[in-house]
Amino acid sequence: LIVKFMKKRRQKMFAAQLVDSLIMLSNGLRAGFTLQQAVEMVAQEAKPPVSQEFELILREFHFGVDLETAMLNSSKRVRNDDFDLAVTAIAICRQVGGNLPEIFDRIVSMVRDRKLIEGKVDALTAQGRLQALIVALLPWVFAFFCVKINPELMRLLWTTIPGILAMALAITLDVAGYFWVRKLSMVKY
Repeated sequence: LIVKFMKKRRQKMFAAQLVDSLIMLSNGLRAGFTLQQAVEMVAQEAKPPVSQEFELILREFHFGVDLETAMLNSSKRVRNDDFDLAVTAIAICRQVGGNLPEIFDRIVSMVRDRKLIEGKVDALTAQGRLQALIVALLPWVFAFFCVKINPELMRLLWTTIPGILAMALAITLDVAGYFWVRKLSMVKY
């Protein structure tokens, strides 16, 4: 669980820094740098985890791997849709030709718009996520107060067969209700 949490946090940090790194790449290419020099600039100037990932790209490149292949390998490691788009654009522009800084600018504006929409969706679904939490916790809070008020009556729930069945049904429905409301409030985009 800790590794999964750290991985998710690293992916969020990478996604947050990706726009700035794409702008750096674009500005470097406009200044006359080669793609390799622009990648080196991002590796030196950016903050981790973006700088670490671009350093890995450069290491692979220095060991003889083609720059496009190194970037594709990085894209597989990072698993970020926006970075995948940028790597694909680099590969296509290097094979076919095109204005890579202009393409980066379009990708940057698209990523910014997507993040704006994600923020709005998160704000609009926050109430649903809170309702899911309240729906899940309310029966437990109610049961706690019932145990404090009349413990003899509540003891029937875990000492008799019908009580155990009722508790199992209540727990099952509570968990199912939580996940159902949580699923309804999550929007995929």
